[in-house]
Formats: sequence, C-alpha cells, structure tokens
Amino acid sequence: MLNRECANKRFPINKITQPVWCDALSYKETMNHLPRILDMRQHVIDWFATLQAPELGFGVHADSAYHREHGPAGMYLPGTYNAVNCLSLLGAYADLAPEKADSIATFLNRHQRPDGAYRIPEMTQADIYYPDFEYIDLHITNYSLGALASLGRKPALPMAFVERYATPEKLSAWLAARQMSEPWSEGNYIVNVASFFAWELDHGAERFRPLLEQLIDWHTTHQDAASGYWYDPSTRDLTSAMAGAAHNLHLYYYLNRPVPRFEKIIDHCLGILEGVSSSCLDIDVIDILANLHGYGYRQPEIEAYLDRKLAALLDFQNPDGGFADVCDGTRLFDGWERYQEPQGLTNTFSTWFRCATVGMICHVLYPETRTDWHFRHTLGMGYFHPQTPSVLPAVSQPEQLSAPEVAPVISSTPAAFGAEAAQALTRLRAKLASLDSARLTAASAVYQFEIGGPAGGSLSVGISEGRVRVEPGENPQARVTLSISPETFNKLLDGKLNATVAYMTKKLKIRGDIALAMKLEALLR
Repeated sequence: MLNRECANKRFPINKITQPVWCDALSYKETMNHLPRILDMRQHVIDWFATLQAPELGFGVHADSAYHREHGPAGMYLPGTYNAVNCLSLLGAYADLAPEKADSIATFLNRHQRPDGAYRIPEMTQADIYYPDFEYIDLHITNYSLGALASLGRKPALPMAFVERYATPEKLSAWLAARQMSEPWSEGNYIVNVASFFAWELDHGAERFRPLLEQLIDWHTTHQDAASGYWYDPSTRDLTSAMAGAAHNLHLYYYLNRPVPRFEKIIDHCLGILEGVSSSCLDIDVIDILANLHGYGYRQPEIEAYLDRKLAALLDFQNPDGGFADVCDGTRLFDGWERYQEPQGLTNTFSTWFRCATVGMICHVLYPETRTDWHFRHTLGMGYFHPQTPSVLPAVSQPEQLSAPEVAPVISSTPAAFGAEAAQALTRLRAKLASLDSARLTAASAVYQFEIGGPAGGSLSVGISEGRVRVEPGENPQARVTLSISPETFNKLLDGKLNATVAYMTKKLKIRGDIALAMKLEALLR
C-alpha cells in the first residue's frame, strides 16, 4: 500500500522533471534553494532526536519509528552508525563532549567480533540471502568504521579479518572471483576492502600501500573502454554499472589519481535517473557527477542536472523531517529476512544517504556552504573529498562513444512452460489488467521473464499505448530479461520483497535495460 507520507509528495518517485529555466547557466538566478536546505538540515536533526534510546547509552538510535515499535534489538547498530554518520555530516556532533563520543563508540564496539568485523548478533545464516557473511560483514564493518572515525575513535580490536585480502596473492585471487555481471554488489565488495586498506595505511601500516596500487592496476585493466565502467558489457546493464562505478571511483579520489574515460561516464550519468529514485541510486549518480564536475567537462549541464535533483530531493522530504528510500514495497536490511518494514517510512540509512547527496550537490552549486558539510573520511557511501586541481586531466577522449545500441535481449536458456510459469503469467495478467492506461504507457516496452525451476519457463510482457499482453514463450523484441525463481517472483508481487534487495542479493538477475526493469517493478508493487 502506498504510504500516506509518500502519497502526499509533490514530487512522485521516478517522475521526470522539466527545468523551470531556459538557460542551463542561469538557474542560480531563478532558483535559490539555500533557505530550504537550511530547513531540511534542521528538520533532519530534530527527527534524529526522536529516535534516541538513552536507556542504551548516549547517541544510540533506533533505525526508524517502525523499528522502535517492532524491534529487533540488533537494528540499533545500523540505526546508530547511520545516525552518527548523518549527524556528523550536518555538523551536529562537531563539539561533542569526549565522554559522549566514548559512549557511542562503546556501543558500536560491543558489536565487534573476535576477528575484528562488526555484525548484528541476531543474524544467522538461515535468515540472510547471501551464501555467507562476507558481504554483510564488509558492509556493516565499513559503516561502523566510518562512524567511529567521525567520532575520532577506533575499533576496540584489530581488524584481523583484513588479512584474508592482505597479500598480493590473496588479493589477486579474490579479485578474480568478482562477478562483473553484477557490478553494483561487486563495487560494494571492492570499495569496502579498499576502505580497510586505506584505514590501515592512514594509521601507519605502509604494507597496505602496494595493495591499494594493485587495486588501481586491476581497475585499469578491467575498465570497459566503451562506457568507462567496470562490468560485463554483455549484460547491457549500464545503470547497475554506474552504481558499481560510484564505489570503484572512490579509490581514484583517495589516491588522487585521474579518472580514465571520465567523459563517457559523465555522458551516461547525465542521461539517467531524473527525479527521485532509490536512496542508493541517487547518491551514486550524484557522487559521480559532483566529483567529476571538477574535470571541466559539460559543467553547465552537470550543474543543471544537480539543481533538478536537488529540487526533487527537497520535495521528497517526509513531513516528520527525515527521508524514505522509495514509496512502495518492503524494506529489508541488507537481505536480512528477520527485519522488514514498509517502504515510504523515514529511516536512518535513507536520511543519511539523501543528506549526503544534498551535501555533494551543495559543494558544486553553493560553494559558500562547503564548510557546513562534514563528509566521512573512510571510503564508501558518504565519502566525498574532491581531488586537487593538479590531478585533473585536460578533456581528452580519443574514442567517441556513440549512443548506446538498444538491442533485443534474448534468453539463451529457454525452458518448458510449466505450472509455476503458468501461475506467474496469470498473476501478471491480473495485476497489469488492474492498472490504468496512463501508468502502463509510462512503461511501454517488451519485457521477458524467465521463471526458474523445473516447473518454470519463459513468458513475455508487451506494453504499448496503454495496453498490455502477457504471453507464454520468448519475444525477440524484449529489451530486458528478468530471471527469477517462483518464490521470489511471488514475494515481489505480494509486496514482501523489494526488487532492489532481490537484485543485490542475486535473487533477481537482470539482463538489458535496468531502467526499464525499474519501471516494470513500479507497476508490480
């Protein structure tokens, strides 16, 4: 069900906005957002105050009002490191008393395991989507580390788990196992490991410098020349590649190295994700454009794009002062099935990500406010320290990137049309038939579903001029193919699983135009 707060938005999710100015260079004369930004910041700080849990210690925060009512206790860990990272970003912890910083650090460090990684104690292998804990441990540890660094504090124990990656041979073998058909999640893996290397280097461990250089060498070797991204081009999944690259590029910023093929990256980013998308996608595209703005390429267009995104984000703030991720579906914490809450509600991760996105935009559009934003110093989301001018290359792109070809995506592994596929077809027909033609028109295209399992099969969804046809079999005109198990498919249609979570946890595979897949997913919520 659409959350009431999201339903009242003046700016619906994924709406493509039109700028209110005629000249991209003149927007600052016609639209000054600074008063609204100041209001946004104060409302966010006030909202975080409502989530404090003083019984657990100063600075401990619930993850959302929903979490406060429904538990579990483990969600106080992400609630707290998200709160610290956001409140530090906004300057609310600039003069924090040492004993208060110690209190927060003590709470965070209670979650550190003997190997140095941080984890929610209640998590078990049975209730996470991942095959093991590596992704979750890297993710939670990096955000916990960022919060500790913002407080001027350190982990209680050495991060011994980093030794799994800490020789050239180990790192090379680990990088060889990256699945670049899924660049979004793989970019997260890489930036987290890079962040730990950088942390150790910053604290005097010089043996990690060659490992960071090795990571740069790997990126140089594996960058796709046509797009500037790190991904498997056969997937045609440029939006996911962009999201992965936002993480990969942090290594270049940290080492102060010029970004190769930056023009192609900028060209692609300027053509996607207008309006409000998910918290993760919005911060990814703005992270790239705000950093690469300094390279001098298409600057007026970047500034106009940032201004449109800023207006959309300010309109998206919830009445309670915080921000939601998206409006519909169910939010899970990193694929942890035990904790689920309705999308559309304000939560700490979305609020931090969206505030960081606004801060990056302000760095470019309102340079007089730069000292008001205190970005994290550890690599990962919320890290933003633009490179010094001396490293920025002149605009030089020897090979020009033509407009990306839109080609049909045809399944290479057709399956017999079984009972599970037939049920999926019936459910899709019923769901899409209930929608009005205006919503259908916005998603006009041919889509292919591959329903897995012995009773699965292929079916196509064709949407054109507000009409829809769902048929068994493959359609060679499909522009995107979604491979999914019957169980995951039913969870998506029932609103029990968010498509982004399914994609990130490899329960949903997408080949082709991911932006189209997002449009279809919006219809199926």
